Amino acid sequence: MTETAISHPEFTEGFGAASGFSTLDREFELLLGCCGDQPRRQRPQRGEGDLGQAIDWKRLLRLAGEHRVIPPVYLALAASPWMVPAPWLQALRFRFQTSARQSLLLTAELFRIVDHLKSSGITALAYKGPVLAHLLFDDVTGRQFGDLDLLVRKS
Repeated sequence: MTETAISHPEFTEGFGAASGFSTLDREFELLLGCCGDQPRRQRPQRGEGDLGQAIDWKRLLRLAGEHRVIPPVYLALAASPWMVPAPWLQALRFRFQTSARQSLLLTAELFRIVDHLKSSGITALAYKGPVLAHLLFDDVTGRQFGDLDLLVRKS
Protein backbone atom coordinates (compact mmCIF):
# COMPACT_ATOMS: atom_id res chain seq x y z
CA MET A 1 0.00 0.00 0.00
CA THR A 2 1.38 3.39 -0.89
CA GLU A 3 1.57 6.42 1.35
CA THR A 4 -1.03 8.13 -0.83
CA ALA A 5 -3.62 5.52 0.14
CA ILE A 6 -4.22 7.38 3.40
CA SER A 7 -3.94 10.79 1.83
CA HIS A 8 -7.38 10.80 0.25
CA PRO A 9 -8.81 14.27 0.97
CA GLU A 10 -12.00 12.66 2.25
CA PHE A 11 -10.17 11.75 5.43
CA THR A 12 -7.01 13.80 5.68
CA GLU A 13 -7.60 17.24 4.15
CA GLY A 14 -6.01 19.92 6.28
CA PHE A 15 -3.75 17.54 8.20
CA GLY A 16 -0.73 17.22 5.92
CA ALA A 17 2.78 18.62 6.21
CA ALA A 18 1.64 22.16 5.43
CA SER A 19 -0.64 22.13 8.46
CA GLY A 20 2.20 21.37 10.88
CA PHE A 21 0.99 17.83 11.54
CA SER A 22 3.68 16.15 9.43
CA THR A 23 5.05 14.10 12.34
CA LEU A 24 1.75 12.30 12.94
CA ASP A 25 1.58 8.62 12.26
CA ARG A 26 -0.87 7.18 9.77
CA GLU A 27 -3.45 6.05 12.32
CA PHE A 28 -3.61 9.37 14.14
CA GLU A 29 -3.71 11.28 10.86
CA LEU A 30 -6.63 9.13 9.72
CA LEU A 31 -8.35 9.63 13.08
CA LEU A 32 -8.04 13.42 12.72
CA GLY A 33 -9.27 13.29 9.15
CA CYS A 34 -12.37 11.34 10.18
CA CYS A 35 -13.13 13.88 12.91
CA GLY A 36 -12.42 16.99 10.84
CA ASP A 37 -15.08 19.63 10.56
CA GLN A 38 -14.27 20.49 6.98
CA PRO A 39 -17.20 20.00 4.64
CA ARG A 40 -17.13 16.67 2.88
CA ARG A 41 -16.30 16.99 -0.75
CA GLN A 42 -16.94 14.09 -3.05
CA ARG A 43 -16.89 10.70 -1.34
CA PRO A 44 -14.15 8.41 -2.60
CA GLN A 45 -15.42 6.04 -5.25
CA ARG A 46 -14.86 2.30 -5.24
CA GLY A 47 -11.40 1.57 -6.55
CA GLU A 48 -9.98 4.99 -5.62
CA GLY A 49 -8.15 3.62 -2.68
CA ASP A 50 -8.04 1.02 -0.01
CA LEU A 51 -6.52 1.81 3.35
CA GLY A 52 -6.01 -1.92 3.90
CA GLN A 53 -2.61 -2.85 5.27
CA ALA A 54 -1.30 0.74 5.38
CA ILE A 55 -3.14 1.21 8.68
CA ASP A 56 -2.69 -0.61 11.98
CA TRP A 57 -6.43 -1.08 12.54
CA LYS A 58 -6.04 -2.36 16.08
CA ARG A 59 -4.19 0.83 16.97
CA LEU A 60 -6.77 2.99 15.18
CA LEU A 61 -9.59 1.42 17.20
CA ARG A 62 -7.60 1.89 20.41
CA LEU A 63 -6.93 5.55 19.59
CA ALA A 64 -10.57 6.19 18.67
CA GLY A 65 -11.64 4.69 21.99
CA GLU A 66 -9.05 6.57 24.05
CA HIS A 67 -10.01 9.88 22.44
CA ARG A 68 -13.72 9.05 22.62
CA VAL A 69 -14.29 9.68 18.93
CA ILE A 70 -15.77 6.33 17.90
CA PRO A 71 -18.92 7.91 16.36
CA PRO A 72 -17.26 10.26 13.85
CA VAL A 73 -14.57 7.71 12.96
CA TYR A 74 -17.14 4.99 12.32
CA LEU A 75 -19.45 7.28 10.33
CA ALA A 76 -16.60 8.56 8.15
CA LEU A 77 -15.17 5.11 7.42
CA ALA A 78 -18.56 3.40 7.01
CA ALA A 79 -19.36 5.86 4.22
CA SER A 80 -16.61 4.17 2.15
CA PRO A 81 -16.64 0.59 3.44
CA TRP A 82 -14.45 -0.86 0.68
CA MET A 83 -11.55 1.19 2.06
CA VAL A 84 -11.54 -0.69 5.38
CA PRO A 85 -11.03 -4.43 5.92
CA ALA A 86 -14.42 -5.92 6.81
CA PRO A 87 -13.46 -7.35 10.23
CA TRP A 88 -12.19 -3.95 11.37
CA LEU A 89 -15.23 -2.10 10.08
CA GLN A 90 -17.40 -4.64 11.92
CA ALA A 91 -15.41 -4.08 15.14
CA LEU A 92 -15.79 -0.33 14.74
CA ARG A 93 -19.52 -0.72 14.07
CA PHE A 94 -19.91 -2.76 17.28
CA ARG A 95 -18.15 -0.03 19.29
CA PHE A 96 -20.30 2.63 17.62
CA GLN A 97 -23.49 0.75 18.44
CA THR A 98 -22.37 0.25 22.05
CA SER A 99 -21.61 3.98 22.33
CA ALA A 100 -24.98 4.88 20.78
CA ARG A 101 -26.86 2.66 23.25
CA GLN A 102 -25.02 4.23 26.18
CA SER A 103 -25.72 7.73 24.85
CA LEU A 104 -29.43 6.98 24.50
CA LEU A 105 -29.62 5.43 27.98
CA LEU A 106 -27.83 8.39 29.58
CA THR A 107 -30.04 10.84 27.68
CA ALA A 108 -33.17 9.10 28.96
CA GLU A 109 -31.73 9.21 32.48
CA LEU A 110 -31.00 12.92 32.09
CA PHE A 111 -34.63 13.60 31.19
CA ARG A 112 -35.77 11.54 34.19
CA ILE A 113 -33.46 13.41 36.58
CA VAL A 114 -34.34 16.87 35.26
CA ASP A 115 -38.07 16.08 35.39
CA HIS A 116 -37.73 14.84 38.98
CA LEU A 117 -35.78 17.93 40.02
CA LYS A 118 -38.29 20.20 38.29
CA SER A 119 -41.24 18.50 40.00
CA SER A 120 -39.46 19.15 43.31
CA GLY A 121 -39.08 22.84 42.49
CA ILE A 122 -35.35 22.59 41.79
CA THR A 123 -33.94 24.39 38.76
CA ALA A 124 -31.18 22.51 36.95
CA LEU A 125 -29.32 23.07 33.71
CA ALA A 126 -27.74 20.19 31.82
CA TYR A 127 -24.52 20.83 29.93
CA LYS A 128 -21.90 18.77 28.08
CA GLY A 129 -22.88 15.15 27.43
CA PRO A 130 -26.10 14.77 25.45
CA VAL A 131 -26.74 18.52 25.34
CA LEU A 132 -23.42 19.21 23.62
CA ALA A 133 -23.88 16.21 21.31
CA HIS A 134 -27.30 17.50 20.25
CA LEU A 135 -25.98 21.04 19.71
CA LEU A 136 -22.98 19.89 17.68
CA PHE A 137 -24.42 16.97 15.70
CA ASP A 138 -28.19 17.26 16.12
CA ASP A 139 -27.88 13.69 17.38
CA VAL A 140 -27.02 12.54 20.91
CA THR A 141 -25.22 9.51 19.48
CA GLY A 142 -22.76 11.69 17.54
CA ARG A 143 -20.51 12.26 20.55
CA GLN A 144 -19.29 9.83 23.18
CA PHE A 145 -19.94 10.68 26.82
CA GLY A 146 -19.99 8.62 29.97
CA ASP A 147 -21.65 10.81 32.55
CA LEU A 148 -24.18 13.60 33.01
CA ASP A 149 -23.37 17.13 34.07
CA LEU A 150 -25.88 19.40 35.76
CA LEU A 151 -25.74 22.86 37.24
CA VAL A 152 -28.21 23.18 40.10
CA ARG A 153 -29.41 26.57 41.27
CA LYS A 154 -28.50 27.26 44.87
CA SER A 155 -31.59 27.87 47.01
